[in-house]
Amino acid sequence: MNGAAAPRKLDELFQESGGRPVERDGEMIHMAYRIPVGVETSKIRLEFSGFVDEPVQGVCLQVGEGVLSVEGRSHPGLVFWMDAAPSLVDVGVNAEKGSTLQVWNCWRGKFGERAAWLGNAGMICDVVREGEYKFSCSSGTGEAFFGSMQFALRVGKVVGSGREIES
Repeated sequence: MNGAAAPRKLDELFQESGGRPVERDGEMIHMAYRIPVGVETSKIRLEFSGFVDEPVQGVCLQVGEGVLSVEGRSHPGLVFWMDAAPSLVDVGVNAEKGSTLQVWNCWRGKFGERAAWLGNAGMICDVVREGEYKFSCSSGTGEAFFGSMQFALRVGKVVGSGREIES
């Protein structure tokens, strides 16, 4: 057999790096992305711009030392599934000073379970400006494909009528 060996899966690279970002084809790929939040942060806005239908994609948010709130429900961690979430979601934040928001992608496995950090799962994050990020995600199934899900995340404070967000 001729030809180059298949690239190593992202989960192997993340295991070797201790979960730190890895470089592949000139891109920094993250297993999870950490964003500082605290008492000055009161809102996160997620805006989904694209995703594949199979497997069903999801975004996981987890805040240390605080809670996230959507529609009257509060919890330190939330999952937004693309087959159920609206294209724009505002999430309330009640976090302690020095807390971190952790963001990662997941997908629904063949038995309905939440799967993450396996195979070729990973995210490319572009920092648009302070408090504003764009993510391109690869589910863990098959080859790495960072078009599995794309979304923007904006972290800031509620201003005005509550419909505005300020970084």
